[in-house]
Amino acid sequence: MDSNSHGQIDPRVEQVMTRIEENINSRVSFQHMAREVNLSESRLRHLFTAEIGMTPWQYLKTLRIKAAKELAANTFLNVKEIVSKLGNIDQSHFIRDFKRSSGQTLTQYRKARRRRHSQIRH
Repeated sequence: MDSNSHGQIDPRVEQVMTRIEENINSRVSFQHMAREVNLSESRLRHLFTAEIGMTPWQYLKTLRIKAAKELAANTFLNVKEIVSKLGNIDQSHFIRDFKRSSGQTLTQYRKARRRRHSQIRH
């Protein structure tokens, strides 16, 4: 994730990032967030992308994928349970996004992670 040339992120973008992180497991209204920081949705999207290098929606998806990786690596939850922990999201879309992002399914990711972990211990 990028930041601007001054090394500081616009406080409005920081506020939206925090709200997204706090609400990773629930429906996120970017329209509502834009109003909270006194910006239009399109201006927020433009500013967020300029500051962070991705749209707010992409940022949320990135956080959810990271959370899914943590759950896959550290729990015995099945794929459906992992997706449900991430909120009321479409399972098939999430699985497709996960595979596109990581190059493997959630199950493949878990198996590879566990295989690497067991090789390190031996």
